[in-house]
Amino acid sequence: MANPMFKWLVLVVTFVLPAYGAEPAWGLHELMIDLGRVKQAKGTFVEKKYLKLLIAPLESSGQLNYTAPHRLEKLTLAPKPESMIVDQDTLTIEMRGRKRSLQIQDYPVLWAFVESIRGTLKGDLSALQQFYKVKLDGTRPTWHLQLQPTEKK
Repeated sequence: MANPMFKWLVLVVTFVLPAYGAEPAWGLHELMIDLGRVKQAKGTFVEKKYLKLLIAPLESSGQLNYTAPHRLEKLTLAPKPESMIVDQDTLTIEMRGRKRSLQIQDYPVLWAFVESIRGTLKGDLSALQQFYKVKLDGTRPTWHLQLQPTEKK
């Protein structure tokens, strides 16, 4: 007959110790939950456009604002002010004092691009998977999300 103390020790080692030493499971689902908790985010950007006709890239900079779940703003401050605001399914572009609005679903490539940003920021995996194959590498503090378009365009 086995020693009752030995059985208790086996139970502790088998069920309790792994809970203390192991990292909690983390993957794509958990990342989306973490991202979905963010209700507002702001950041700056520098964008460089490379054109064959130019020696140096065209550079612009400004601010990006996200308000969950559907509002994304790109406010360009330099070299000249302009704005692009996506609210729900409408993109409004304002430049040189002129304003134009369009429905993003009418422009599939634009829609996919907007959802790559907005879907990531709101942690909406199904929105991302509508346009991309989604792959996560890394760990919680140092992750890398790869979005590969499902359409060639």
